Amino acid sequence: MSANTEQASIAKKCIESTPDDCVTKDMRMLLQNLANLANQASDEVYDDDDLNHGTAGILSLCDLLVAKIDAYLEN
Repeated sequence: MSANTEQASIAKKCIESTPDDCVTKDMRMLLQNLANLANQASDEVYDDDDLNHGTAGILSLCDLLVAKIDAYLEN
């Protein structure tokens, strides 16, 4: 089976199953790493109070990302 055929088969199974069946342990670890980096950025990057064009908007998104990932991984 070619790599593309195998990926298509996996994708089809994921569509037909629940989302958690398609999220592997490695994927969950990657999400946790992403949340950790976003949290670190939120703690360490200078906040310029500019939500539209500065770091404040990015840091706000980091906080939202951490919250969403944490909520997902807790389920």
